[in-house]
Amino acid sequence: MAIPAPAAEPRLRPRLTPLSGAERLRLAEGSVGAAAYRKVGSRWLVSAEHGGWAMLTEPDLRAYLEGRLDPAGAAYAELRMRGLIRDRLDFDSLAGLWSEKDAFLFRAPSLHIVVATLRCNHKCLYCHSSVVGLDQVDKDMTLETARKTVDLVFECPNPALIVEFQGGEPLLNWPVVKYVTRATRLKARAARRTAFVTMVSNFSLMDEEKAAFLAEEKVGVCTSLDGPAELHDKNRLWTGGASHASAVRWLRWFQDAADSPRGGYRPGALMTTTRLSLSMPERIVDEYLGLGMPGIFLRPLSPVGFAKRSWGTIGYTVEEFLRFYRRALDYIIHVNKSGTYFYERHILTLLTKVMLSKDPGYVDLRSPSGAAFGVLAYDYDGGVYTGDEARMVAQEGQGLFRVGEVGKTPYNDIFETGLVKAAAAASALENQPLCSQCTYRPWCGVDPVYNMQTQKSLWGRMPDNDRCHLYMGLFDILFEKLQDPDGRAVFESWLEAAPRPSPEGPAAQAACATETP
Repeated sequence: MAIPAPAAEPRLRPRLTPLSGAERLRLAEGSVGAAAYRKVGSRWLVSAEHGGWAMLTEPDLRAYLEGRLDPAGAAYAELRMRGLIRDRLDFDSLAGLWSEKDAFLFRAPSLHIVVATLRCNHKCLYCHSSVVGLDQVDKDMTLETARKTVDLVFECPNPALIVEFQGGEPLLNWPVVKYVTRATRLKARAARRTAFVTMVSNFSLMDEEKAAFLAEEKVGVCTSLDGPAELHDKNRLWTGGASHASAVRWLRWFQDAADSPRGGYRPGALMTTTRLSLSMPERIVDEYLGLGMPGIFLRPLSPVGFAKRSWGTIGYTVEEFLRFYRRALDYIIHVNKSGTYFYERHILTLLTKVMLSKDPGYVDLRSPSGAAFGVLAYDYDGGVYTGDEARMVAQEGQGLFRVGEVGKTPYNDIFETGLVKAAAAASALENQPLCSQCTYRPWCGVDPVYNMQTQKSLWGRMPDNDRCHLYMGLFDILFEKLQDPDGRAVFESWLEAAPRPSPEGPAAQAACATETP
């Protein structure tokens, strides 16, 4: 496929965009419904707390802020329709949008991550989990701990649960995987609740018997796929053979199973961007296209576990990642314009928030954060954490985010811990000095685990926080593309084809992004 010429790469903008002469503007407080603004591309983005937004020319922005817009003009009509004219608000409509956007605040956590073992047969350069060797069987979850874990999961009142196996490599503790899967099915049936079971695996230990069980039990499966073999096998070291060949073989097996009378879910795949990835975005996308995957999730490295210790070898700056991401996205848009549907999940997540005012179930981008309120993680030893990275950093001695133990801590007591309350307060964007002024505030979120890991504070310091820097760049790219008719048309096609997130459709919230059948 012909590759489009690279787009220009504008320099990253300041976190808050100054408007020349803003100090002389006389704000029309009676009519201005949103005063958060940011220069994006050739226009100025304005947004309001409920998620309403509009793109204005600079003269229209100045006229809007001073209450001089022509009520008969197109700009005024758009601002009024989007709830940005203060004295022309439809409160019933805005309340509905707000409740849709923040629906997660009214639900118990749906995602429950079970760590069957810390053992793994790979030595990936970027491993976040600080996994251990194959001989350390004391790092396997016992069946008794597994039973208590399932019991605690079902104390959660959410009617639609996701139980996701992480690790380590879950297939190294197959008895616990089978037990938790069947116990979850039985308890869900008895309680008349929905339960979706999924597993993230490197597939190297998969065999026909295990694969058949997973397909028959409708377990969603996901593997790591970093791109073509030469890249994948450098990132994901495995002395037992070619990691890429094993992952691709079983991806195809589960694809075929989903299309057969046996049924099941189509498999998902996750890529992680290392320094080795930065020069080949088109080849990475082509690898996913060649395997018939419907999309890709271009994930940056997280400074946790082995990745933190090997950052000098595999890491990069936020600017380097955003250049890689922009080039990959331009190519993906080109692929779509050529007639092939293929999405990028980061942008699709942001689009769902921005264009549909809906919560896409992405627990890492909420205010307050998804720590405990969106996800709980259950370690091999029964420790309960506020999320998967929270239990990962515990392996490095940072046990702050441990909030309970299965069999000992009642479900409700987890949410009474000081840590859960502090994480919620720290991640509410109203409490963040920079975030409270940001145009992207209605759709963004901070991560207390990341903040603690990188800045030794639950609150963090957004002016020099790389995660803030990253999402500011991703939102900038999104709103730039929305100003381009071709880019906007492609994005709208993704929204039309994507399943709508809802509490009844928990598969969309699974961390491995498994595709529904």
